[in-house]
Amino acid sequence: MTEYNVASRPLVMHMDKKQDKKNSYSYSQSSSMSFGLGYSLEISGQVAGVGPKATYSVQFQMSSESKQEWTEATDAGLSAKTIHECPSGFTAMCIGYAEFNEFDMGYEATVTLKLKSGRTFSFRERGTKEQTLYAKTQVKCADQEGDHSNEDPYEFVERRIRETKKEDEEKKKKEEAEKKKKEEEEKKKQQEAARNGTLTNPPSTNGTNATAPSKTPKRSGVVSLSFTA
Repeated sequence: MTEYNVASRPLVMHMDKKQDKKNSYSYSQSSSMSFGLGYSLEISGQVAGVGPKATYSVQFQMSSESKQEWTEATDAGLSAKTIHECPSGFTAMCIGYAEFNEFDMGYEATVTLKLKSGRTFSFRERGTKEQTLYAKTQVKCADQEGDHSNEDPYEFVERRIRETKKEDEEKKKKEEAEKKKKEEEEKKKQQEAARNGTLTNPPSTNGTNATAPSKTPKRSGVVSLSFTA
């Protein structure tokens, strides 16, 4: 979302966008058999709680290799909402991000063989799983003085975030340097006054030059008070 504010007052930008993506899971399983038999495949729960729970079946021919593939997809609704104030004479842009993960992993399956005699037996076998996932979204906004509406929103926001971060760091360093300088100047003044003997105690509140009473630590407890007429 992009807005160049030509008005004389700040402009409040509202962003409320939704987009649908697909979370996809692709499985691949292959086996080589040397005689005709039935074949069924059941995904194990070993894959961190993911994977289909159904059983898939194919029929192998004599001395052949078969590869079974299937894909599942689920809808992922992503939404980006924010409110940003754009000062007068500034360009403001807001962009929505979605966390995206894509990776391959192996899984273990149980292969069950059914012989023509009716006997069955099972063994463990590895397969491959490719997964694409979209997760939560976030929104980033940035602004800059002048008309920058021709810039790419993503590049504009990322650039301004880097520049603002650098400006804040430089400002912090400058403030720390000024503070340190003032402390050193004050320390030098006190040292100079001590050498010249001009460092004196502040006058008392009663107008005399008596030294100020030293402070005693606070104490708590119970005391008795007596009053006279």
